[in-house]
Amino acid sequence: MPQLIVQKSVEIFVFFPSACYFCSVNLNQSKRMKKFFMMAVMLVSVLAVNAQDYNWAVGLRGGMDKNAGITVKKGMDGSAWDFTGNWYLGSEQTKLNVQGLYELQYALVGSLDWYWGVGGHVGMWTTSNTGKLWLGLDAVIGLEFKFPTLPIAISLDYRPGFNFIPETSPAYGDAAFGLKFCF
Repeated sequence: MPQLIVQKSVEIFVFFPSACYFCSVNLNQSKRMKKFFMMAVMLVSVLAVNAQDYNWAVGLRGGMDKNAGITVKKGMDGSAWDFTGNWYLGSEQTKLNVQGLYELQYALVGSLDWYWGVGGHVGMWTTSNTGKLWLGLDAVIGLEFKFPTLPIAISLDYRPGFNFIPETSPAYGDAAFGLKFCF
């Protein structure tokens, strides 16, 4: 004769603006499995939260290799478009570079976020007797702190890149601080 076994279970529905999650957990499972499940739910909750609380930010970025730049960032529910114009004006050479990045931004602690992204650049490099146009791919990883009571954000990021036009060049990196006015 067949036996009917009834197990108690909990069904959980978690809704975030960017995603929905549905889980069923057997309450007769071990404590270890319950702890693992709760940690997984907390991790998903943390990753799904976006702390970016501005639509636009405009500011300055400055860092290694005497680079300076103006940056414009458009925030969109946990992601952003970041456009930066960099320049280097030296006595023997001039470099101009425009970079566009698509970034994903996540809350870390309080008003501190971390972000990563990918994109590309186009630039011009000139010396006294020659000039070149270059094109390449970029990535970014960084931290951003938005002051809760002020419309100001500061950031520190690293942007590795790779040129493939006019010739393939080894990867390079640019670390910089940023100061942005948010609105």
